[in-house]
Amino acid sequence: MMVNLRYMHLTLLPALVSVTILMAALPVAAGPFEDAAAAEAKGKYKAAIKLYQAAAKKGSNKAKLAIGNMYMNSRGVKKDLKKAIKWFRQSANAGNVAAQRLMGVMYDGSKGVKRDKIKAYKWYGIAAAHGDSEAHTLKNTLKYRMNLMQLNKAQKLIDRVIKKNKGRGTRNHRNRRRR
Repeated sequence: MMVNLRYMHLTLLPALVSVTILMAALPVAAGPFEDAAAAEAKGKYKAAIKLYQAAAKKGSNKAKLAIGNMYMNSRGVKKDLKKAIKWFRQSANAGNVAAQRLMGVMYDGSKGVKRDKIKAYKWYGIAAAHGDSEAHTLKNTLKYRMNLMQLNKAQKLIDRVIKKNKGRGTRNHRNRRRR
C-alpha cells in the first residue's frame, strides 16, 4: 500500500488542531509558587506563607523574596526585619536581581540591619551589573555620599562577586536573555 505524502498534511492537520485545542482546555497545574501568589492576592496570608516556604524548599528564589516581603510587611506573620533580610539574602545570593536591589535598600536605609554604605553599594552594583536600572540609579546616587576609600572597597567587592559568577550569570539574567 502506497501512501501519498503530498496530501498527508491535509489529514493530519485537523487531528493536530484537535489535540492542541484539547491540551489548551485542560487545567494547568500551578506550582507551589503560583499557588502561594494566588493565596496572597486573595488575602490568605497564612496559607500563602506556608506555600511560599514549600516553594523555597524546592529552590524557588522568587518564593524566598516573597517570604522576605511578607516578614517585612507583616503579612501573615509578625513583622520581623531580621527574618526578612535573611530571606532576601538567600534569594540575592542565589541570583535574584530584585532581591539584590532590596539588599542594597536595606543596608542603605538601615531597615533591619546596621546602615552600611559599602554593602549597600555592593548590592546595588551587583543588581546593576545584571541589568537592574533602578539599582544603577540608586548606586549612582549613593556614591555621592561615600568617600573614595569606601567606593574602592565596595567596587572590589562587586568585582569579586561578578568574577566569581562570570559565565554563569544569574537565573534571572539567563531568563532575560532567552526572551
